[in-house]
Amino acid sequence: MTQRRLASFAVVLGLVLILLSLLWPSVAGGRRAWTSADAEQFQAATLEYHQLKYQYHAALSAAKQQPSSTGSPSQRSPQNTGVLAEAKNLSDRFAQVEERYLQLNDKLERAKSGGQNAATAMRWAGIAIIAVGALGLYSARATESK
Repeated sequence: MTQRRLASFAVVLGLVLILLSLLWPSVAGGRRAWTSADAEQFQAATLEYHQLKYQYHAALSAAKQQPSSTGSPSQRSPQNTGVLAEAKNLSDRFAQVEERYLQLNDKLERAKSGGQNAATAMRWAGIAIIAVGALGLYSARATESK
């Protein structure tokens, strides 16, 4: 009878661990690691990142269509110089915005994966404990029937 109780306890403990593993990521990560303010900043950074990316690539395309700028400064047209200056300005601004976007994206990914390692460990431990408990129940049943 003791073996049967111990095996039943193991099965229940395994089920509790599996249930806890499903809830753990929301307890360990989620809202604590990613706030509404973070979400708003990420949304604004994403919008600015994509807009500047489009503008930067359009400026690069326009700069490539301009006549060569390899001559001396006096040979360059004012229009060509303006296009190149705009592309350089957008390049610098795009690099800053991209860095901010990547930092916020990294923070989001860490928040989404927060607690996943512990949850996975709990899940597999629960499965293993259930398996041991089930074998114990099977063994107890076999010894009782003899």
